[in-house]
Amino acid sequence: MHEERSPADAAVVNPFQSPGMETEPSTETKPLEEISPTQTAIWGGVLMGIILQLFAWREALLYGNDTIATLGAWSVPALATGVLFGLGVALITPALMRGSFSLLLPGHWFLIAFIPKVLITIGASFHLAGPGSDYTDEHILNLREDLFWYMLPELAASLVSASILVFFYFAVLIYTREPQRWKVVAGTNAFYWMLTVVQLAYGYFVMYDEDAAPTFYWITNTLMTGTLLFWVLAILASMKIDSRQEVPRDGYHWIGIGQLIALPFIHFFMNSLPYVYFR
Repeated sequence: MHEERSPADAAVVNPFQSPGMETEPSTETKPLEEISPTQTAIWGGVLMGIILQLFAWREALLYGNDTIATLGAWSVPALATGVLFGLGVALITPALMRGSFSLLLPGHWFLIAFIPKVLITIGASFHLAGPGSDYTDEHILNLREDLFWYMLPELAASLVSASILVFFYFAVLIYTREPQRWKVVAGTNAFYWMLTVVQLAYGYFVMYDEDAAPTFYWITNTLMTGTLLFWVLAILASMKIDSRQEVPRDGYHWIGIGQLIALPFIHFFMNSLPYVYFR
């Protein structure tokens, strides 16, 4: 009996006695390896993002009379946005090409969201090229026809960007493997951008005149504010549960989460700098 167990069973039983030791590396590290972008994709995406941001702000760079402090107030956040855009491109490219979209982590979502958001900045940069660009701002605002052409590039870019984000977060909601708590975050994002699409579309018809539809704007603004507050609470709760359960996350996830706090702070700090220290 002892001779049958020790040589045969030891060879057969040992691989099956510790399935956790074999399955843990595959469940924890495999998704992170599959979704991790190459260095070429990272640097290429970052360079693309910076170039697009410089293109969007070309008028201010070439013809603006900004001081160094004022230049930094918009250029530093713009370059930071370009870097985040590049990381989003570097993440979404392998996710789509390798069929690993389901492995995207929550922080990845927020980085990828910068891709359509940059469209808004590029669209807004074409204001000066449209009809009415020779008028003063007061004259543009008093002429509905000029305002239509003046706002059209930014409006079109904003609608396209918000629509893409709605579809993206619905795809995240359906196809990713994240637990329900993070699906709530994705669904909240989708709902917020749906409200944005509705508000932008209606705003075009009333030319952003809030007096034309005060109830509409009050309802949508209230819903959007409530959605943002719920979104923040949902993220904090999800992060706390992740920490308690020791859910493995990669560096890109934490960059995506961290920029939610860092980027608004950079905007606030750099915009206040010229008025506080260089008056």
